[in-house]
Amino acid sequence: MHSTLSTRETAELLGLGQSTVRRYSAAGALYSFVHKGRLRFPRWKFAGSGVLPGLSHVLAQLPVGVHPQAAEGFFTSENTELVAGGVALHSGAVARRGE
Repeated sequence: MHSTLSTRETAELLGLGQSTVRRYSAAGALYSFVHKGRLRFPRWKFAGSGVLPGLSHVLAQLPVGVHPQAAEGFFTSENTELVAGGVALHSGAVARRGE
């Protein structure tokens, strides 16, 4: 797995309190998973000091309970079924573009 952020690191990045980050995670507004008893937030979901624009729309299409490595692969690998202007994209690019 590529790197992840802790709740504290995510809160600092987003300029939020840790309790707000945990609440957003519980509500599904921030994609996260539990690893070794700790809430983790994958780095691939962030752009600059925020969450990738449009990511929530793409995440809503993932099956409930998808394994974190499967989600990472989906968002960071080229997908020939996602094509824009004749170029195969990865889902993160689609989220950034808001498609």
